[in-house]
Amino acid sequence: MKEKLSLNEKIDLMKRITFLENVVATLCKHLETFSAAYKVDCEALDTRLDQLMNINKEQ
Repeated sequence: MKEKLSLNEKIDLMKRITFLENVVATLCKHLETFSAAYKVDCEALDTRLDQLMNINKEQ
């Protein structure tokens, strides 16, 4: 059997859900930031690798 929640329990539950939604949103923001930073680093590494390969070819 299901128990009905009291008003205070419903409010508490909604606060917890809102908190978890905020946590997930924050994690997504950090993940997007990390992904963007990682992509920039990969591009810089690719450029540097190309430079080193060209130097190696010239020698």
